[in-house]
Amino acid sequence: MSNDKAEYYTEEDLKRMGYSDKFLPKTIAMMPPISMKTPIFTPVNKNLLKKTEDNEFQTRSIVIENFYSYNMKIMGPYLNMSQDFKIWAWLLKIRDQQKSNKIEMSIYDFAEILGHKRRSVNKALKMAIDNSLSRLMRQHIQWTKTGETKIQRANLLNYAEIDPLGDDNNIKVEFNPQFYSLYSDKFIYYMNLEFYDKIKGEIAKALWSFYESNRGFNQFKNSNIKIRLRLSSTEKEQNRQIKEAHEILKELQYLNNYEIKGRGEKQVIIIERNPDFEKITAPKVMEYEETMSIKLLNSDLFVDDFDIFEDNLIENEINPFEKD
Repeated sequence: MSNDKAEYYTEEDLKRMGYSDKFLPKTIAMMPPISMKTPIFTPVNKNLLKKTEDNEFQTRSIVIENFYSYNMKIMGPYLNMSQDFKIWAWLLKIRDQQKSNKIEMSIYDFAEILGHKRRSVNKALKMAIDNSLSRLMRQHIQWTKTGETKIQRANLLNYAEIDPLGDDNNIKVEFNPQFYSLYSDKFIYYMNLEFYDKIKGEIAKALWSFYESNRGFNQFKNSNIKIRLRLSSTEKEQNRQIKEAHEILKELQYLNNYEIKGRGEKQVIIIERNPDFEKITAPKVMEYEETMSIKLLNSDLFVDDFDIFEDNLIENEINPFEKD
C-alpha cells in the first residue's frame, strides 16, 4: 500500500485485516472498550478538577455491578472527557506505535499531537498536561468480568515525568507492563480521534464513546446511560443534557435518529446509527515509514495561545481541550 494509492476502510475493515498500528491512519488509536464503556472518564464539573487547600486532587470512589459485563471499582481523581481522556487516548496511540511501555518525546511534539501550536507551549500548558498525567497515575481500577472470579487491578500509568517550571522540554511516560489485561475484551476498538475532537461538549463525547463501545446494541436503559455519565445535576437537568447530547450526535451525522420511551426506571433510549457514518468519517490508510517522526497530528483544532491555562480556565469555564 503506497501513499499515492491510499484507500478508505471502515474500522471493522481495519480490525478484520489485522493491520498493525504503524499501518493505521494517524488519527486512529486502538482503545480498550472498558475505558469507553465504563465511567473511568466522565463529564466533570470544572470545580471538581480544582485542587484542595492541601494541593491534592479531589477524588471519587465508584462501585458498579453487572454493568455491560463488568463489576468494577474505580478510585482516584476525577478524569474528564475533553482533556484527560484525550491525553490518555493519544498516549495509547504513541505507545502502540512505538511498541514500548516506555514513551519519551519532546513536549513540543506532544503538544502538537494534542492540537496545539508549538509556540503555545509555555509553563501553563505544561502544568495542565502535568495535572492530567498526575490524575491518570492516581487512577486505580479493579474489575471482574461478569461470571468470572478473577479480580484484575491496574493503574492507568506507572510513571510520568515532565518539567513544567524548568527548561527540560521532554516528557516521559511508563505504562504498566501488564496493561494489556485491560484489552481482555474480545475486540479492540479503533477510535477516530479526529472525529472525537469535533464532538462539542463533554456529555456528547462520553455518550458517543459509550455507544461506540456497545455497537451490538441500539436500545439502552436511561438509568445505565446515567451510570456511565455520572452527572451531578438534577434529574430534570440530566434528562435535558442527555437529550441535547443526542442532538449534537445527530448534527454530526453519527445518529440518524433517537427515541425516548417510557418513564422512570423503565425509560429506554433507542438509537438509530447512521449506517454511512464510517464512510463519512473514515480517514485514509497510509503506510508509515519505520523512521516516521512521532508528529502524528498537526491541526488547527484549538486556539493558538494559552497564557493563562488550567486554573483560570476552570474559573472562567473555558476548556482549551474542547473545540470552539
